[in-house]
Amino acid sequence: MRMGQQYQADQDSAQQSLFGGGAFGAVAMPLPKVADMEPWPATEQLRREKEVVGFYLSGHPLDDFKLEIDSYCTCGLDKVENYKNREVTVAGLISNVMFKTTKTGQPFVSFSVEDYESSLNLALFRDDYSRFSALINPRNYDKEQVPPMYIRGKYAQRFRDSDQFEFKILTMEPLFNVAEKLANGVRVQLDLRTITEPFMDRFMEAVEGCAGSKKLEIKFAEPHEHLAVDTYSRRYRIEPKEFIRRMRAMEIEACQLI
Repeated sequence: MRMGQQYQADQDSAQQSLFGGGAFGAVAMPLPKVADMEPWPATEQLRREKEVVGFYLSGHPLDDFKLEIDSYCTCGLDKVENYKNREVTVAGLISNVMFKTTKTGQPFVSFSVEDYESSLNLALFRDDYSRFSALINPRNYDKEQVPPMYIRGKYAQRFRDSDQFEFKILTMEPLFNVAEKLANGVRVQLDLRTITEPFMDRFMEAVEGCAGSKKLEIKFAEPHEHLAVDTYSRRYRIEPKEFIRRMRAMEIEACQLI
């Protein structure tokens, strides 16, 4: 900052000089030394990007949970209004958490849920406050960062106002729990034309390196001949997210949670 200020002052001085120029060279400042630092974790970098410029630059905090969102969410937050009087599941980031009291002295909390495209402003009162307020309280988390949440709710008529609808939260839990809780396993499709001995060695290395408790289903397919055989492993159980991550590293995109 000092170097930039000095440069600007010298530029202004040069413009006001009869002869102009040369002022910057008159006062040489050494380049600032930047200490070696460990790179921020991705979540910390994204948080700081949002703080500084108001939006995310290098990614989105929900990117790590796209598999869960695609598999278990009914819709994005911008589509909730299309499901009047129906239960839906959504996911998003929790922000703008504000704890307050009503005129009668009862505690409540207002907050926002934000996904890729939209956001909802919500509030929790009475029983809902007791059930969920601790989950969205930043003070309960490291660096006061509330994790992304998976929310089951209903877009229904507002109490005592039949013309207005609101999103009523029924259940809420951290999104990182969802795959382990809801997934029975993974179904992966392998193209018979690409299966070689080296490929299968890498595939089995991935399977053995992702030991877990969930089922592994494999579909062997030959798309041109419209042939497919469904199988499942009796021997191996896997951890779904890590297995899918390794499959994508092998450029196998045809994976889904089951």
